Amino acid sequence: YLPVPVLLAIFTRQVFRPQSRWAAWLVWISIVLPVAGVGSSVLAGDWEGYAIGNPGFWAEWGGYTFPFGWAGIEAFIQYATARRRRKHGLCDPVVCNRFLLWGIYAVVYVIGSLLLLPMYAHYERYGEFAAIWDRLLGAAEISSIAVICVVFFAPAFYERWVNNRATVADATSEGSAHGG
Repeated sequence: YLPVPVLLAIFTRQVFRPQSRWAAWLVWISIVLPVAGVGSSVLAGDWEGYAIGNPGFWAEWGGYTFPFGWAGIEAFIQYATARRRRKHGLCDPVVCNRFLLWGIYAVVYVIGSLLLLPMYAHYERYGEFAAIWDRLLGAAEISSIAVICVVFFAPAFYERWVNNRATVADATSEGSAHGG
């Protein structure tokens, strides 16, 4: 059993940094942090893992959040490269857009992870989850799922829209480059 963040870290390394030793270390950090965090939380008596005052919570939270931040950074770096290539006809506009969406997915997931902090602080103080934090977290999770679905299963109308925007952008930049 490997949790989603570990699988994401493995995927990020394989796709963006397959030859990099430091990326391999980031994968290991993504594995060790949550395991150490859960283990230390249990040893501290925090069986639920919601006590943000517990250092184990932060290790677990960091291990679950970090791979998404890393994936987002790599996606945005690749998006910038793909945009330059797309302008020269060396990258398909839909592929370029997928890098952008992948980065957005990761950022929205990190936002959701950040929303856990006040949610758990409220739980730690009052013994219940506040509806507002639960709703905001749910919105972030649903949004991240919607974005990742578009990455892998983009509807035809969306792909046409991306291609049309790229064509218009290319025509506009050519006109301004020729003084038109």
